[in-house]
Amino acid sequence: MQKQIIGLFLFTFLLAGCNGEVDQSDQDLMNQNVEAFLMLEDSIQVNTAIEDTVYLDNLNEMIAQTEKNLNLIGMDLDTLSKMIDAAAYHKLALEGESVNAGIFSKNKWKDSLQNREIQLLQLQLQQARLKDQENQFKQTNRVLFRLKRSVWANVAGFHVRAEYTVNKDTITMGLLLDANFNVVD
Repeated sequence: MQKQIIGLFLFTFLLAGCNGEVDQSDQDLMNQNVEAFLMLEDSIQVNTAIEDTVYLDNLNEMIAQTEKNLNLIGMDLDTLSKMIDAAAYHKLALEGESVNAGIFSKNKWKDSLQNREIQLLQLQLQQARLKDQENQFKQTNRVLFRLKRSVWANVAGFHVRAEYTVNKDTITMGLLLDANFNVVD
């Protein structure tokens, strides 16, 4: 009976060891995911190292700050849109008055129109810059919410340094990985 139990135990142990599933270490999983993200050849080895950990409470603070910045930019864009409208209407009024102006005052109107055009273009440039900044904050928010979906044991993600060599050149880069060691793009 005791031999049968030992035999059954050995059989179960061998069967469990031969099922083809090998637990992969976190380091191997990081390396594999970074290699796949970078679409590197199988012959290129990637070495990764965690440089920083993003915890849930820090992530929540970053999300709150990003949303606050988005609200502030939204208000600035609204104000700027009103300023652009006012400047455009003022420029149109000047154009209408310059048509009716006499020959000697044409240069005065021309200077005023050019100044209004410059002011309008500066406001539009500022608006374009704010829209670009708004898009950057939206992208940041998207990345942060992706990290929030993968939180595990209060860890939201990792900043990882990845190094690999191609044609005798060593390339080093920083990547953001979620708590499951998937690269966040």
